[in-house]
Amino acid sequence: MKRKRIRAHAKINLTLDVVGRRDDGYHLVEMVMQSIGLHDLVTAAIDTGTREIVVHTSDENLADDETNLCYRAAALFLEETGVENRGIEIDVVKRIPMAAGLAGGSADAAAVLVLLDRLYETGLTEQQLCAMGLRLGADVPFCMLGGTMLAEGIGEKLTVCRTRPIRSSCCASRRFRSPHRRSTAPLTSSRSRIIRPPRR
Repeated sequence: MKRKRIRAHAKINLTLDVVGRRDDGYHLVEMVMQSIGLHDLVTAAIDTGTREIVVHTSDENLADDETNLCYRAAALFLEETGVENRGIEIDVVKRIPMAAGLAGGSADAAAVLVLLDRLYETGLTEQQLCAMGLRLGADVPFCMLGGTMLAEGIGEKLTVCRTRPIRSSCCASRRFRSPHRRSTAPLTSSRSRIIRPPRR
């Protein structure tokens, strides 16, 4: 059995402009995304002998079945690469609050793809991993790359921002959850400005 662990970092939006909406309901955006120190710990093990995908999480409110993004990431990896599944076990220690707009699920899914690529030594390129991640969610490619980036389209068109690094930030999470679809549902205009920090 082979095992590896990495950190799955949360992200915040430094700016967010909604510039349109696609026919399928996805909002078209222009936003600057920033990865932050807050992270989950994701461990993946292969060749466990079960020929199944098993997910364990430290949050009892998080599903560990085939609806879990980590499970879906592992299943997609097997489908795309064609490697034989001799058992995959994924363990997630949750530190990123759920449904807080910090891309915790996307970060965990990105971590699973990266870990499986390393464990199976499939040698996928960054572009291939990001394309795979996009099938799981618009934030997954960014969570795979990290840093500070301009995101366009539905969030999948990424350009590195050459700016001064942010040395510290403070995130506050409400006790109730606010799923992405619910929080963006009122944004129906062709161009709605959501967040824009004051100029200095």
